[in-house]
Amino acid sequence: MSWERHGPAWHVPMRIIARMSEPIAYLGDLLHVDAPISYGAFHDLDYATRRTIPDVQCTDWPIDLTLPLSTWWVAAADSTHDPRLEKRWRRGSDGPPAMLWGWCASAADESAWEGRGAVEVRKKPALGEMSRYTPDKTTHLGSGPMKAYDLAVPTVLAREVTWYAHGDPDKVRHLLATHVPAIGKKRNIGNGTVREWVVESCDVDRSVVDETGRLMRRLPTGAVDGAQGMGAIRPPYYHPTRMVASVEPC
Repeated sequence: MSWERHGPAWHVPMRIIARMSEPIAYLGDLLHVDAPISYGAFHDLDYATRRTIPDVQCTDWPIDLTLPLSTWWVAAADSTHDPRLEKRWRRGSDGPPAMLWGWCASAADESAWEGRGAVEVRKKPALGEMSRYTPDKTTHLGSGPMKAYDLAVPTVLAREVTWYAHGDPDKVRHLLATHVPAIGKKRNIGNGTVREWVVESCDVDRSVVDETGRLMRRLPTGAVDGAQGMGAIRPPYYHPTRMVASVEPC
């Protein structure tokens, strides 16, 4: 089994570089670059259109936004098939094989990590939610499971982070530079701040595999040889409908 790429004739290979100002809060989730591009595409829509898109947290199947990227397609292995998630597949007029798809956009190049650490984040009690279930005017937070505590979030340090993609470099540059000021987790407290986005065309397509055949992003089981796992294949990566049996990049 193998993968195939689809996209307009004007799509080209590109290199995407984030020049960083702050450490990235990183939980080992690969940092696929189609996630921030998807975030940028959502915020590039006008307000009225954004209001028509269901909240990801409140829908059984998130809407796939149109991105300026080519797509990869893989015939689904039997082990990935779940009848409850039939919207995940595309079937031809002759029926099977079912197909899985995603965006031609790599995971972050982890060789860029120059150091690792952690950031302490204060996890505050949910006072507003708790007050709904008690008539008391005060809440004791000095001890017990409801008290505030510091949560250690792993971080990685890099001057630059590099990805590869296949698509329209000008549109990708616009979405990232205009709408994505930071990457990773805990962006609201300054982690992962991007000083500058650089998007440039390149000669070799490394968005899915590189010229040596090395896997550059997560793909469904059967697409290529590699370490087996279970993971999401396209944004939003945290939604359960994006999970499949997968091959993980080394």
